Amino acid sequence: MEYKKSFSKNKKKAYLNLKWQCPNALNKGTFKRSRKFVKNNVISEIVRSTLSARYICVILLLTAIVLMAIYYKSILIYWQQTYHSDLLDSDTFAQDVSSEEFDKDASEGITDSQNNFVFTEKNITNLSDESIKSLETIEERQLESKEDKLSLNENKLDSKEGKQNSKEDKLNLNKEKLDSKDAKQSSKEDKVNSKENKLNLNENKLDSKEGKQNSKEAKLDSEEDKQESTEDILKIFRDEISVELPKSKIIQPETKQGTISNTEDKIEADRKVNQKVPQSSTEVKTSETQVTPIDRNDQPEVLPDDVSLVAEPIPIVLTQNDKVFFAGDSLMQGVAPYVKKMLFKQYKIESIDLSKRSTGLSYPKAFDWPKTINDKLSEDPSIKLLVVFLGANDPWDFPVKGYATNARFKSKLWEKQYRLRIASILEHVQKHSIQVLWLAPPCMRKQKLNDGMVYLNKLYQSELEKTQQHFLTTNELLGCSYEKFNSYIETNKEKIKVRVDDGVHFTPSGQRILAKAIMEKIIFKKLEDVHSE
Repeated sequence: MEYKKSFSKNKKKAYLNLKWQCPNALNKGTFKRSRKFVKNNVISEIVRSTLSARYICVILLLTAIVLMAIYYKSILIYWQQTYHSDLLDSDTFAQDVSSEEFDKDASEGITDSQNNFVFTEKNITNLSDESIKSLETIEERQLESKEDKLSLNENKLDSKEGKQNSKEDKLNLNKEKLDSKDAKQSSKEDKVNSKENKLNLNENKLDSKEGKQNSKEAKLDSEEDKQESTEDILKIFRDEISVELPKSKIIQPETKQGTISNTEDKIEADRKVNQKVPQSSTEVKTSETQVTPIDRNDQPEVLPDDVSLVAEPIPIVLTQNDKVFFAGDSLMQGVAPYVKKMLFKQYKIESIDLSKRSTGLSYPKAFDWPKTINDKLSEDPSIKLLVVFLGANDPWDFPVKGYATNARFKSKLWEKQYRLRIASILEHVQKHSIQVLWLAPPCMRKQKLNDGMVYLNKLYQSELEKTQQHFLTTNELLGCSYEKFNSYIETNKEKIKVRVDDGVHFTPSGQRILAKAIMEKIIFKKLEDVHSE
């Protein structure tokens, strides 16, 4: 096979860039030079041609002439001061001074100097007298200035002594105040001691009462022994009667207060006598309890079943100078404004509302209610009532410090932690001697949330009973129960909607109902009555 040489059509010719070449490069036998080399060569040639010796001398002469023209006045003054003659008028440049003239001038200068010396001595003597006088005056003035300074220092010392005396007076006043405070404290201690004595007296009275009760119990025991002895006698008597007269009736003896027996007891006794002998002995015991009753003065007091052992909370009494503090979630945000208006309109009582939506006791990192309440109570001592409405945002699992997993709702750990948070609020309240009105969360439409409210209300109520604080249930006010949810209140005239469609929050009418219930718990007392008491 034959191969043919192929040339690419796109082959371009080499482009010669002649811009950077020297113009002399066109001649044959010369080398191409770069632009930088050409520039340096030109500068060196210019420097060689211009900076010659003649050129430098001409420049220096011109500058000297210019300077002479500018500073000719200063040169003339300098010449006159040094040579005592004019530069332009004197002939010192052409003629030299002779030695004889120079000697004459020197002798004349010496005589002049001697005369001047005598004159200066006379002046010095005159000046010495004047200087002595001036020195004396100066010394007198210095003495006067020193005396003035001494007087000023004395005045300053007097002022300092006056300040020290004032400080001593202040210290004495402070000592007197401290003495008065000590006297007040001692008086307070005396009052405390008197109160302690009163308490001791009350304790002694209680001890005496207990002794009386013990004596009463001893009397009761003695009477019981008497009853037992009478029972034994009646047994013997009953046995004899049952043998001889089985169908006879027992006549009950009279007591100190008279015959205490009911018709029903008599009928039962008559019916039981007709029975067998062993049964009659037991019935005699029952009849005997009726025969010998105990005196009313000796009987111990028995509490009925309805009376609770926990004491009732103290009524909420407020004056015009007191304040009310509202704490809670979005439910309180709707109720608190109505209570604030009513309090100020009726009693001129101011109030503070710090309620915040989506808050509770489960997540203190999001919002810490115990800390917020404590800070506010310590900040404002005029607060005398705390109204709390929490719980709707709490029936969920929450984390506990020291545990890897969250505490489940209604577990023992969860309940323990939640009770501690309720107790912390109540401790802060007791520390500041403030009353609490805690509103129970009402029934909810969702069953899970409703069950959580039932559980939380038990915790709230049990903790409030320990501290004897107020707990207000809300279901009856809103016309519902935890078994059956209802958004309306039925009255004789119409139905009133008290709950919103979400089944949690209240309508304005429901908020007013709860506000009125809170107002009914508050007793207003005028300041005049307080002062009079």
